[in-house]
Amino acid sequence: MDGTYGAAHLGLARMREALGDFGEAERLYTMASRISDVATEAYTRRARMQRRRGNDAEALRDLETAVSLNPEAQDRLRELAGWYVERNAWPAALSIWRRLLEKNLLSGDASAASEARVQVRALSLLAGDADVVQSARGDASWVRRALARIARRAGR
Repeated sequence: MDGTYGAAHLGLARMREALGDFGEAERLYTMASRISDVATEAYTRRARMQRRRGNDAEALRDLETAVSLNPEAQDRLRELAGWYVERNAWPAALSIWRRLLEKNLLSGDASAASEARVQVRALSLLAGDADVVQSARGDASWVRRALARIARRAGR
């Protein structure tokens, strides 16, 4: 009965989704997204439901919102990067994998850093001139040149 109890909204939404009542599930996820302690989870679950239903644009917006609310969750970052790759949004996916590479290098997770390094190299090739960091090599801006130098160093 407590409208501020986010776990209840999430639980009801998951149940409605499992029953195939997607309209009610979406309404409950939306209500849960307004409660700060479960907002990230609500946006994530609603995004996945929207995606399964073929509403890719809405799903992407919801997952991007979830990532913006909790940018430290590596599983969500990976999921969002994967969705970008499926849409051929190479620069967006590259940006996320660069962030993951930095996080994994700082945390000392060599295996995850190695995976991220491979993803960054592959996506850099796919992004080509759309990669503002790598295309900055001849740029007069010291900021862009510095970013390109850092990206090359991290990619080794």
